[in-house]
Amino acid sequence: MSIYLITAYFKKFAVKPILIFLVLITGYHIIFKNFFPTTSGTVGHDFSLALPGTYDGFLWFINNSIFTPPWFTPSFCGGVPNFADPQSGYYSLPQFLGFIVSPLKSAYLTVLISAALGYWGFYRLMRRTFDASVPASILAGALFMFNSFLSLRSLVGEYGFHGIMLVPLIASLLIAPAKNQSSRPSKQANLTASVFAGLLIAYWLQSGLTTLIIPSALSVVAVACIAFILDRADWRSFLLRSTIASILALAISASKLVASWAFFSNFPRTQYSMPGIEGIGNTIWLVIQALFFSSEGATRQANPLIRNMQWSVLPHEWAYSLSIVPLVILLAGLAGLLIMKNRGTTIRINLKSSSIFSLTIFLIIIIIPISLLVYSPSWNNVLKSIPLINATAWPFRWTIIYIPILVVITALIFDWIPFIKRYSYIMLYTLLTLMLLQNIFEPRDYYSDQSKNNLSYDPSIIENAFNQVKSTSIAPPITQIVVIQDTEGNVIAPLSRNDAVAFGFSQLYCYNPIFGYGLEKFPIKSLQPGPALEQQDGILNIKNPACYVFPKENHCEPGDHFAVNDYDRAQAFVEYRPWYFEKSLKQKVADYVTMISLALAITVLLFWIYGLVRNLSNKFGTSA
Repeated sequence: MSIYLITAYFKKFAVKPILIFLVLITGYHIIFKNFFPTTSGTVGHDFSLALPGTYDGFLWFINNSIFTPPWFTPSFCGGVPNFADPQSGYYSLPQFLGFIVSPLKSAYLTVLISAALGYWGFYRLMRRTFDASVPASILAGALFMFNSFLSLRSLVGEYGFHGIMLVPLIASLLIAPAKNQSSRPSKQANLTASVFAGLLIAYWLQSGLTTLIIPSALSVVAVACIAFILDRADWRSFLLRSTIASILALAISASKLVASWAFFSNFPRTQYSMPGIEGIGNTIWLVIQALFFSSEGATRQANPLIRNMQWSVLPHEWAYSLSIVPLVILLAGLAGLLIMKNRGTTIRINLKSSSIFSLTIFLIIIIIPISLLVYSPSWNNVLKSIPLINATAWPFRWTIIYIPILVVITALIFDWIPFIKRYSYIMLYTLLTLMLLQNIFEPRDYYSDQSKNNLSYDPSIIENAFNQVKSTSIAPPITQIVVIQDTEGNVIAPLSRNDAVAFGFSQLYCYNPIFGYGLEKFPIKSLQPGPALEQQDGILNIKNPACYVFPKENHCEPGDHFAVNDYDRAQAFVEYRPWYFEKSLKQKVADYVTMISLALAITVLLFWIYGLVRNLSNKFGTSA
């Protein structure tokens, strides 16, 4: 059978995007399900923070409305801020699922749903914005779906970063296709897209993606720049939509942002060294390794080259791979350019002034991760002097900027090369098979058995506690402040120390990164093992967490305890019930801004739903 007949056969019987998605999500499940938990019954080390946190959110939900945010929690460190913690995610997919299913099941479902959103988001972006072919768009969705930043980081418990999978969907909402001057998007279309994008960006802020929101936003801008350079997008609409969406997102998240900043400003994390890689050439080479090959392989090559390293850089910090497929396409595109040159074909690129500006912005964005990764003593001093950047202990994470950029470029080259375009379905299936095979056979020894590094965590205690509370609908209060001791009576801090909440205890030496990885900045003061409401010297043995966020307004200092005359408030606190505390004027204003802006956004969405239903009813009524 000739290649033409084979191609015609594939094209005629080509499966639709939904069917390919079902195959891919099944493959995703087969590959990663056995890590939730592993065969030894354990999971990755950062589940020790995430699972007790989800369980804690469930305890609050048992006693309160979803519209009552958990400002504080007694579950850890004798009482700490919750809603005000920048990395907390009470209003997030993992927590919402955690109201229904156990924390570990919630984590796995979050990964699957996020992978699905990544697929469809990128498919929509390529079809709608870049007018890419169906095979190219499917390839883009599949590559982004299987990016190892989501999958492998989730295996160690860092599924709180799942919000990056919304990047293509946000980009597709903000980037309006430029067809011609007369078909610019209407005001209604701009408003609706802006509101949807604003809600998704607000989700970034609410779900705990705060530490990576800048690189995530820059990746959206980079994708938009590609569209501008190719004259596929209307930059005026992009600026309008981005402005409205950003303002809406900040307004909806105003309450959390103001509270988080108040908390964070009392405990800045600038004390850690910023590691880097010696030499620009080495940096670029290691980024290439991370983007196309296994994280464990990249780690072996990176560790000898990393300087100023305070902690070991483990494999999940190099998990950014899109598989070897984009590299194959990039090399094919380069070969195509060389062939055109040898044949004497002239390649002309006519850039408008706006395109030149977009290209400049694009180049600046792709330089940023490299500039943060490369190390020299003088350059490191410069980086440590920049606000926000100086609190970065893991600059490797900025590599996520390259993931959406590479996916877009790969899909565009797929459509550009004549040979691939001619046999697009055969090439699509071949490349998808290659991607799946690489994911199936990628070495994951580090992820499957972290006990070798004393990093494995047993989720059974939290899982059993959830099932017990679920069956009774009673949230057990915090009764004791505890520590863990070895056989010789020395205080120790194992990975499972936050599990104390499962027994109604609050771990004194909890795991909370905002106080430092070793609790360097945690103000213990008079906190000690014993009953939480025990009285001594006029104070109770439980923190007043409002002092961490609003010390001036509550006439206290960060780390202070409830006074004896505050017994009723302390009791409500340990029982996961709301209690009165004084807020700053900024916080009160921010709370109102959040409520009003959320109401406005919901109103716009209701009008959109009404219009959609009306159009559908008119359509079906006409056809009838």
